[in-house]
Amino acid sequence: MKRSPWFIFLFILLPSGAPGAEGPRFIPGYIYIRERADDGCIAPTHLDRIWEVNPGTREVRLFVEMTKCLAITSLVFTPDGTRLRAGFRQDDTIRDFDVNGNDEIVFDPSDGIGNPWPSNGMAYDAAGNFYVVNSSSATILRFPADGGPGEVFADRDDGVGDNGTIAFAPDGDMYYAVQYGVFDSMLRITPKGTASTFDRYGPNLSPVTLAIDESENLYVGLDMGEILQYRVGDASSREVLAPRGFFGGTYVITLTLDERYLLVASQCILQRVHIATGTVELVADLELGCFERGMAVAPVTRAHADFNDDEAVNLLDFAILQNCFSGSPAEGISEECQTADIEQDDDVDLADFALWRVAFSRH
Repeated sequence: MKRSPWFIFLFILLPSGAPGAEGPRFIPGYIYIRERADDGCIAPTHLDRIWEVNPGTREVRLFVEMTKCLAITSLVFTPDGTRLRAGFRQDDTIRDFDVNGNDEIVFDPSDGIGNPWPSNGMAYDAAGNFYVVNSSSATILRFPADGGPGEVFADRDDGVGDNGTIAFAPDGDMYYAVQYGVFDSMLRITPKGTASTFDRYGPNLSPVTLAIDESENLYVGLDMGEILQYRVGDASSREVLAPRGFFGGTYVITLTLDERYLLVASQCILQRVHIATGTVELVADLELGCFERGMAVAPVTRAHADFNDDEAVNLLDFAILQNCFSGSPAEGISEECQTADIEQDDDVDLADFALWRVAFSRH
C-alpha cells in the first residue's frame, strides 16, 4: 500500500532514536548488497535477495528474500537512516525496507516510475529530495522531501540517456554518468537542472558506477573494470585508482563511512580499495549468489550520536561517550550507556568513537 505524502513528511521529521521512535535502527557502517539472479528472473527459484555484511567481523547474513523475482536494482538509505530504499524493474516500483526486512511500496507507475536503473540509480540531495534514473523515459525524476508529486529534473534535452548512474556533491550539484552512449560522458547538473559536460571517456569506455565523498572527490568505475579518481570536482585531475581489468563483470562502488575505503562489489565478492594507497583486500565472499549493481552503507545519523537528545551532536555527547567507554566488558554495559553503544554490540569501544566522530563532522 502506497504511503500518503503526509505520512512521508512525518516520517522524515521523526528520526529513529528520537522520543516517540520505535524499534531498532540499522547499524551504521553495515553494508547492504543486492543479489543478482543470473537468468534475469526466468527460473522461479531465482528470487531477489539483499545481503548484509558486518564490516567489523566480515560476517554475511541474508537480510531479506522477496517472495518472487522483481529484478531489484539500486539501493540507497533514506536520509534519516531508518529505511533501505530499493528499486524494482519488473513491477516499476520503489520500496522501503525497515530494519526487520519488511517492505512497503512508496512509488509505482502512477508516480511515473518506469524501469528504475541499477547501480547507483537513486540518490538524495542535502535537502532530502529523492532522485531516480527512470530508464523507460530517459529522465531523472525528483520527488520532494515534503511528499509532493514527482517532477522531471533532467531529460534527453539535458543529455540524459536511456540509463545512467547518479550521485550528489556537497555543493548540491548532481553528477550523472551517461552509460552506453556513442561517446560516454559524465555530466554535472546544477540544482536548477542546468547540465554541462564534466568529462568524456570515448567509445567503449562506459562509466557504470560512481561515488562522491564529503570533499567532492569523485570516483568513477568504467565497464572494463577501471576505477578513476578526480580531486575536489576537478576534471583535469583524473587519475587511475584501480587499473583496467582489476574488477570484472558488472560491479558497483560506494564509500565506507570514514571515506578511507572504496567498497567494490563484483563477481560475487566484496572488496575494498584503500584510497590513499590503492591497496585492495577482500571483505566478504558470498557463496550463495552474486552481488553486483546495488549497494548501500547504513549511515550514521544525528539520532545515533545525539545521546542527550538536545538535537545536536556536540562535546556534551562526547563526554557521555567518554564516561561510558568500557572496552569489552564480560557483563555488558549499563542501561544508561545503551545509547552510546552505536554499534549495538554490547560495549562502548573505539569503534563507537569512530562512528561518533563521523557523525560529529557531519551533523
